[in-house]
Amino acid sequence: MAGPVLLYPGGKYKIRDWICSFIPEHKIYIEPFCGGASIFFAKAPSELEILNDINGEICNFFRVLREEGEELAKQVFLTPYAREEYENSYLVSDKDSALERARKFCVRCHLSFAGGNHYKTGFRDARANNWNQLPETIIKSMYRIKQAQIESVSALDLIEKYQSPEVFFYLDPPYYFSNSGDKHKYLYQYILSSKEHETMLKIYEVSMQLSLF
Repeated sequence: MAGPVLLYPGGKYKIRDWICSFIPEHKIYIEPFCGGASIFFAKAPSELEILNDINGEICNFFRVLREEGEELAKQVFLTPYAREEYENSYLVSDKDSALERARKFCVRCHLSFAGGNHYKTGFRDARANNWNQLPETIIKSMYRIKQAQIESVSALDLIEKYQSPEVFFYLDPPYYFSNSGDKHKYLYQYILSSKEHETMLKIYEVSMQLSLF
């Protein structure tokens, strides 16, 4: 692939192979905070795979990728790499189909500096080549995600539900922000509270099947 199917804050695409080299044998693979899911797309398939994110736009994109990947690739192919498309991608309507929502989200992810969220961070004018190769990446990703289960629930609830020696959780939560400033809003639509981070730390202590990056 020329690049990730989604450019998302905190993504590990550039070190995906290194991370995958540490994943132990398992039957079930779960990403409670999947974001752009670069590790999922880089690793070998498992018997059961679950991608989860509380951000509904991420889950909608992956569902459309799985079920309408060819049409999504076509719509992206027909979308020029242009500032006007970047601006229009923020004009989300309740009348938009799931496919159109996915296309607009894809535009926001790839054409902005901190893509994917609802805040404009500026048009990224140096990635036209990657965008032009994206339809091919979408098709390849469609085949990889075909059998994956896609959820949009609390990550902590998902972890508690599936804890088992047969399960490997890849945990890559939103970055922790120690102050109450607004800078976090430019990276993520949802962040974890201090209490939620503490709860995850307790989970790490009792399960050797969890891996944090």
